[in-house]
Amino acid sequence: MKNLYLILGCCIVLFSCKKEDQGAGHFDISVGFVYRDVNNVDLLDPNTVSIFKAADIDIYCLTNAGEKRRIYRANLDRPEMFKVEHQGNELGYVLTLGFGPDGDCYDQNNKATMYIRYKDGSEDTLVGEFNSDRGNGYTQLKKLWVNNKLEWSGYPASKLNLVLKK
Repeated sequence: MKNLYLILGCCIVLFSCKKEDQGAGHFDISVGFVYRDVNNVDLLDPNTVSIFKAADIDIYCLTNAGEKRRIYRANLDRPEMFKVEHQGNELGYVLTLGFGPDGDCYDQNNKATMYIRYKDGSEDTLVGEFNSDRGNGYTQLKKLWVNNKLEWSGYPASKLNLVLKK
């Protein structure tokens, strides 16, 4: 009887082990946008005549099927996939976007296209190119185009803040 318990215990231990989940890996792809007018006024600052309010901004991506799809994940703390926060006196308010591949919003050339759409219907187009060696589970932004202009290239993209003049 003891042998039966020993064998059963060994089987439970052996079959309860599971391979480590490789998961989605680590993403180093947050990008911040500082909005300024020609007079260098912070357009996200709620204490001024703020033109851009977080409630009036939506994020879209270009799917592999060539369609724009709004990114919204109701199960997350920030389902709209961006935040607006004050980053100190030098930067002021920054819109930080979790930029990157989102399911079918990622093409075969390691690029993702996203859109920041504003209440008035205008939008900014963002195209990010990511490292091709993601086998190690680490996705990193290498280049970023804003409205067809290369705005950033290099590593790492963390703490990247770009100024958009409106």
